[in-house]
Parts: sequence; C-alpha cells; structure tokens
Amino acid sequence: MLGKLIKHEFRATARIMLPLIGSLLAVSILANLSMRQVDSPAAGQNTVMNILSTIVLILFGVGIMAVFIMSIVLMVQRFRSNLLQDEGYIMFTLPVTAHGLIWSKIIVSAVWFLATIAAIAVAGVTSVLRMRYIRDLIDAVRQILPKLTASQAVDGTAAMIEIALVIIFAAAVMCLTFYAALSTGHGFANHKMLLSVVAFIVYTVAVEIISSLVTNLFTSMGWSLPFYDALGPSGRFHLTCGYLMFFMAIYGAVFYVITAVNLKRRLNLE
Repeated sequence: MLGKLIKHEFRATARIMLPLIGSLLAVSILANLSMRQVDSPAAGQNTVMNILSTIVLILFGVGIMAVFIMSIVLMVQRFRSNLLQDEGYIMFTLPVTAHGLIWSKIIVSAVWFLATIAAIAVAGVTSVLRMRYIRDLIDAVRQILPKLTASQAVDGTAAMIEIALVIIFAAAVMCLTFYAALSTGHGFANHKMLLSVVAFIVYTVAVEIISSLVTNLFTSMGWSLPFYDALGPSGRFHLTCGYLMFFMAIYGAVFYVITAVNLKRRLNLE
C-alpha cells in the first residue's frame, strides 16, 4: 500500500513540479545566451538586446526562487490537504497506518527537494557554461586522475556519498519539521494555521538552541582534543558529516514521533 501511496503522490506533485523544473532549465539556456550578449564587445551598441538580456536574467533569478519556494509550498499543501483537512477522512480509512501515510509524504517531498536542488545546480551551470570551461575541466581531470592514489580515490568517493547523505537527511528533517508543526497546530479546534506557524517557530528555535549548545560542547570538550587535530582535513570532514547526520537523525526521529502521535491521537478534522 505504501508503494501505491507514493505512486499517487508522485503523479499529483509531478503535474506542478516537472513543468516548473523544465521551465527553469529552458530559461537557463536563455540566460546563457543573454550573458553572452551582455559580455560581447558589441553589447553597448544594441540597447534593445541589452534590455531583453537583462529581463531574461531577472526572470532566471525569479525562476530559481519560484521553483525552490514552490517545492516547499507544495509539500506543506499536500500534507495539509490530504491528512489535516476534509480529505483526511478518506485517507485515514485506507488500509494503511499513519506511519505509511507519513512516510509516503516524506519520501516524495524529499525526492522533490533533491530534484529541485539538482535542477537549480544544473540551471546555474548552464547559465554560465562556455566551451572553454568544458575544455579546462577536461584538462584538469586528465591532470588530476593519474596523480590520485587509491586511498585518495576512496576518500573522495566517500566524501561525495557523505555530502549526498547529508542533503538527504536535511531534506527529510525539513519535511518532518513542517509536518510536526502542521500536525500540532491542527490538533486544536481553532486558529489551526496560526498555531501551526507558532509551533514551527518554536520547533525551529528549539533546534537552533540545542544545536548551538551541542556544538559548543563538542568544540570545548571534544574537538579540541589531540585526536581531532590528528585526523587531518579529510578526517575532520568525515567526522563533521557524521556529526551532522547523527543529530539530524535524532531531530528527524523526534519530529516523526510528534507527527505520528498528533495524527493518531490529537488530530482535529472538524
């Protein structure tokens, strides 16, 4: 049943996200052409083209913000409309637990967050891409690869995997923060969205305070120890990634429990 929920959620959200991402990538190509026009020696001689190029670049910046904001808005809207409003009466009669409903939302939302980040990165590269940059990159790779040792290759691969995992953990935790706040606010009879916003602020501030306290504790008691300095830059990077994933997993687990408990025991659909 979880697979069916995920499939249905992807179909519903893809109708909005895919056109947005496609439009952003298309505008990034126009932005590339616009930058070429602005940088060309004859740029000062064609006022109309300069104005059009500036408009395209502005639209490109707006498009990046729009895709990012829409991914968040869509995540919040789908969770609220499917589970916390009238549609929730139907969703909670399906042969699936509250955990299945939550996981379907987390997985789909996290995937779209990652797709959004990837699309923005690709669009950014496309907007400034030049053939000479590609040639320089290929030459740099050719020079670096023969010099890499096996340990460096493994270390670099591990670093890329860790970065990907940190992004995935961050996307999931962001989803769960919103879900916990929404489910908390909708446990009350009145002012549900207002209380959801208040809950989100409280949860976010609590996370920031706890993170600061724990980081300061590690800095003063743990990371100042000789073993930390002996790790070297690579070891410290891996340790930092592990630290981030560990605490994001804790935050995610706490917000998951809050969301599940609220959906099971406190949800007020009236």
